[in-house]
Amino acid sequence: MASADILDRTTTKVATQFLPIAYGSFSSTDTQLVNPAFPVLAVLPLVYDTTDITPLGVSCATPSADIVVATTGVYKVLSSVQCDKTTINVGDLEMWIAVNGTAVPNSATRIAINQNIESLMAVEWFLELTAGDAVSINLASTSDGLRALSVAAAAPVPAIPSIITTISRIA
Repeated sequence: MASADILDRTTTKVATQFLPIAYGSFSSTDTQLVNPAFPVLAVLPLVYDTTDITPLGVSCATPSADIVVATTGVYKVLSSVQCDKTTINVGDLEMWIAVNGTAVPNSATRIAINQNIESLMAVEWFLELTAGDAVSINLASTSDGLRALSVAAAAPVPAIPSIITTISRIA
């Protein structure tokens, strides 16, 4: 592992910049139904089918719901999900992050979605991960008709993935 010294101007101490860096960006071109088991609450780990850039130090064996890190460190994970509802009434949709299948405490968010209204859920998390850890983004709802929506390209607008997740090692 190589390292480079950089000057910390706030304390005039020399700090060591971490290397190697790690990053990846993954998305899905599939619409994913959140609760096919309605009216029972079901958890949907969102599945990626596209690697958007060549990753370094992270991997996702598409199709898969798991993004795996190769190096221990602190990671920034940013995920956005394009959502809509096809049935009447309002439905609550929850989203959270899990590591190795276990929900990360205090990581969930919720939105209410009306029929035929598209919404975007976007959340950023900072996680301490160990080499080999798998990160997944999960959705759940007790309502029917909610989905992570993918929309095909219509020139000049590119396709809209149902989920986009970027991950980068920051320390």
